[in-house]
Amino acid sequence: MGRTYANLGTALNKLNEYDSSFVYFRKAFNAYDQSENHILAENCLQHLANTHETVGSIDTAVRIFTEATDYNILHKNYPQAVKNWIQISSVFVRAKNIPKAIEALNQAIAFTKDQELNNVYILYNRLANLYKKEGMYALALENLQKAYDNLDSLNEVSEKKVNILIEIGWIHRDMNNPDIAQDYFERAMKLAEEHQLYERIYQIFGHFQTIFDAKGEYEQLVESAKKALAYGEEHNIDRSKALFMNNMGDAYVKLGNTQLAIETLTASLIYARQTNNTFHIALALTTLAEAYMQKEDYSTALNYARESFALRQLLGGI
Repeated sequence: MGRTYANLGTALNKLNEYDSSFVYFRKAFNAYDQSENHILAENCLQHLANTHETVGSIDTAVRIFTEATDYNILHKNYPQAVKNWIQISSVFVRAKNIPKAIEALNQAIAFTKDQELNNVYILYNRLANLYKKEGMYALALENLQKAYDNLDSLNEVSEKKVNILIEIGWIHRDMNNPDIAQDYFERAMKLAEEHQLYERIYQIFGHFQTIFDAKGEYEQLVESAKKALAYGEEHNIDRSKALFMNNMGDAYVKLGNTQLAIETLTASLIYARQTNNTFHIALALTTLAEAYMQKEDYSTALNYARESFALRQLLGGI
């Protein structure tokens, strides 16, 4: 009967008849539990919790996810129990209750360590992101380091470690520690190069450009952008081509090399239009307006500024 009850619950859910759906999913859970089909029983709890969240019953959703956690622990499905805590945390995040979301992840971490489960780095990483959202950078960095150490102990794949090093670098950038941020980006670059992670290498060039801009090292920024563009050509990666050209053009403006700035930014605008990247088009237009103002060609600057303003309005004022 479990399958029949579940089908009824699913159909009623799709028809937005939630109260009736809840009744049948609970019946399905009981039937599956009695037949000791614990995985399908827990799936019913998942449906119940997710639907309660959908209709705005946050407390009920958390209560049922907690029930699912206890059910999985009872039946020694420990990895799924950890996923339940992650789900509880996600519910609280969507409800904008970050302290409760953090509490749920800490419970999952304590349980994971107690049961000596692998991959606790996922939890540390999520926890770090929540602390970062709250502006609690020291705790974010502490948990990212724990995530990195856990990956080390598991001899985990290098791309995950590269991502953590990049995230640590960005937090230091947000904390106005550009030199420390640059050190972490260099570590990430070295690891990415060792394992031929071409997309990550290309991405890290962009991170360096951000750091060089923050430090006022515009000549280094230009060299980094040139290397990135050459690397992209070599490995057939062009996702950020217009952005890197814009970064270079902006650096030329700041160095007072107006003509090179205009040439580079015009090329950036052309490429952004070819690829129909609206954000990169708006960025190139904005920087071109600044370059032409530097040239004291205010009529052309005004045209670019107006076009940029109209496009940014369409993008929501970014």
